[in-house]
Amino acid sequence: MDSTGPSTVVSKRLHKQPCTSPEEAIRMLEKHFKHPSNLDRHPSMLLNKASVERFSENAKALSSMPHNDPLAVVEPVTSNDVAVAIRAARHCNLDIAICGAQRTSEGNNGRRCLLISLRKMRMVSVNRDRTVTCAAGSWVQDVDAAAGAHGLAIVSGMNNRYSIGGVTVEGGYGWLSGEHGLGCDNLVKATVVLADGSICSVSDGKNAELFWAIRGGGSNFGVVTDLTFRAHEQRNGVFYGTLGFNIQDRGCDDVIRAVDKINQTMSGKSAMMLRIEVTEPAREPTLNVILYHNGAEAQARVVFAPLLSLKPNRAQLRSSLPYSALCKMLAGLRDHTPTAGLRRAWTGSYYSRKLSASQIQSLAARLSTGARIAGVGHAVLSVDVIHPGKICSVPVHQTACAARVDAWSAYICVSWGDVKCDAAAARLVREMGDSIRKASPAPPGAPSGWPAYCDGGEMTPQEAYGVNYPRLRAIKARYDPDNVFSGCIPIKPDTSKSARTSD
Repeated sequence: MDSTGPSTVVSKRLHKQPCTSPEEAIRMLEKHFKHPSNLDRHPSMLLNKASVERFSENAKALSSMPHNDPLAVVEPVTSNDVAVAIRAARHCNLDIAICGAQRTSEGNNGRRCLLISLRKMRMVSVNRDRTVTCAAGSWVQDVDAAAGAHGLAIVSGMNNRYSIGGVTVEGGYGWLSGEHGLGCDNLVKATVVLADGSICSVSDGKNAELFWAIRGGGSNFGVVTDLTFRAHEQRNGVFYGTLGFNIQDRGCDDVIRAVDKINQTMSGKSAMMLRIEVTEPAREPTLNVILYHNGAEAQARVVFAPLLSLKPNRAQLRSSLPYSALCKMLAGLRDHTPTAGLRRAWTGSYYSRKLSASQIQSLAARLSTGARIAGVGHAVLSVDVIHPGKICSVPVHQTACAARVDAWSAYICVSWGDVKCDAAAARLVREMGDSIRKASPAPPGAPSGWPAYCDGGEMTPQEAYGVNYPRLRAIKARYDPDNVFSGCIPIKPDTSKSARTSD
C-alpha cells in the first residue's frame, strides 16, 4: 500500500486556470500524466473520444441516474496517481467524480468532469494482526476470497461486485452486520487523498476528525484509496437458501406470519431478504425469501422452520457454503448484476420490523402496474431483514453514520433499455419510495432510509446525517472548503467563523 504524507493537512484553495475548450483541458491533463515525475507504475488515462464513450456506456449500466458523461477517465494504480489526477482536474477547472466498482459519486455537472475510476486498485492483503488491508477499488468478492483463505471475514456488502471503499464510506452493512455491526465500525485506518492532492493517513489516533467523517459521511471529504479492517474468525460454512412463493393468493399471509415469527427469536447469526420482483413480458409479481445463517444446516432449519414448513413453489438450499461464496450466490440477481445497455435507478427506505401481508400485496401491485406503465423491464422491492441490535449498540455520534435504526432497510431498483422511459422509470422509483415511507415511516430523528440507497434528491443531508451533520460540515470546511468532492448526498462546508475542529 502507499506511504502517507503529513499527519494533518488543511485543503488549500488552489488556483484554477480556466480552459477555453475541452481539447485544451485534455492537453493539460496529458501534460500532467505524461511528465516523467508524475508517472507511477503507468496509470491508465482514457482521453480519446472512443475510449471515453465506451467507458461512459459501461458506466451507465453501473451507475444511478443522472448518468455521468466524463470529459476524460483516469484509472489510477496508487494514491499518488489519484493525487496527480485531482491536481490536474483542479488546474483545468474540471469537476471530479469518483467511481469504485458500480456507483459513481455525483460530483460532476455535465461534460466538464474528470472521472477517477478506482477499478485498477484491487490489491488485498491479510495481516498478521488479523486485520485486512484493501485498496479502495477492491470488490467485495476480492476481499471475501482473500480473508476466507485465512479463515477470516470482514463486514462487507450484500453484493460481491460493490467496491469495498464505496460500501464503507457510506456505512457498510452486510450479512455479518447482525453479529459485528457496520463496516465503518470495523475500520481501523485508511488513506485519503485530499482536495489539494495531499495524501493523508487517518485512524483514531491520527487525523481523528477526518477518520470519523469518512465512516459514514460518503465521498464528501476526499478519495479514500486504501482501508484496513478488523477481521473476524469465519472458519465454518454458512447456510443459504431461496424460497419462492405466490404473492397473489392467501398463502402470502402465511409467509408474512412466518417471517414475523422468525424475527421474534432470530439472532444476529441469521438474516433474511424478502424480494418482490416483476419481469417482462408478463410483469406479474413474484415473492422470494432468501435465507442466511452463519452456522450448520441443522441450526438453520430450526431457525427457519416456520418458512420451510410452508411448501414453497421453488426452493434452493445450500449448506456448508464458504462465506466467501455467499455474495456470489446473489450475483445472479438482476439488480445486483448491471448489464451493458440497461439503465438503472433506485432508492431506499426503512421498513418497520412488523410486516403486513396486505401492505406487501399492495406494494407488489403498485410495482407491477407501475412497471407496465413506465415500460420497465425489471423491477424489485427488497427488504433486508437483518437483526439491528449490534448496529444500534454503537452510539450514533461514534461515527458519522447516523443510520442506526431499529428497523429494516428496503430497496427499490428498476432497469430498462429505452432512454424514452427515463422520466417514467424515475417517477416509478420515487413513487414507490414515497409509498413505503408513508406505510412505514422511519423512527423520529432517524434518516428516512439507508443513505447508500438514496441520493441528494431524495434525502437532505440533515435527514441522512441527523445530529452528526453540523460536525460533518465543520470537518468539510477544514478539509475541502472549495467543495471539490460531492458524495451521493452532498455535504456543504460550514464557512462560519464558529466552525472549528481539532484532532
